[in-house]
Amino acid sequence: MPIRHLSISIPLVTRNSLEEARLCFKARAYNACTVMSGRALEGICRHFGTEKVNLGPGIKQLREKGIIDARLGTWAEELQKARNLSAHASGEKVTKEDAQHLIDFVEAICEYVFVLTAKFESYMARRKKPNGHSPPPSSDLDEAS
Repeated sequence: MPIRHLSISIPLVTRNSLEEARLCFKARAYNACTVMSGRALEGICRHFGTEKVNLGPGIKQLREKGIIDARLGTWAEELQKARNLSAHASGEKVTKEDAQHLIDFVEAICEYVFVLTAKFESYMARRKKPNGHSPPPSSDLDEAS
């Protein structure tokens, strides 16, 4: 699978954790990869000022604040569960496929909250300007369709 570029918009702590997760994956250290993916998720929580230290309540606060939606919240909760199993001496082993999916989930969350949200806000700000790229006024024909 090709390595995707990590945007500079992703805060440094989170981006570094993602890069380490990728290194662990490449080294076939899938439990460590999962732990680092969870650390990246913690970085997202810290960036948005969640009040709780633990990851579970932090994810809940991200949802309550509207930073992530229900689907991304579910992805984050699954990552948290896997991270907890990997971080403790549980005897659980993370498969290569699961580790890849968990990295994908946290990268998608980062893309959504740090990159796409900023792009959308920029787009909307331009549309509000007098010479922005606002659509032409609607006509009666538009309403009929």
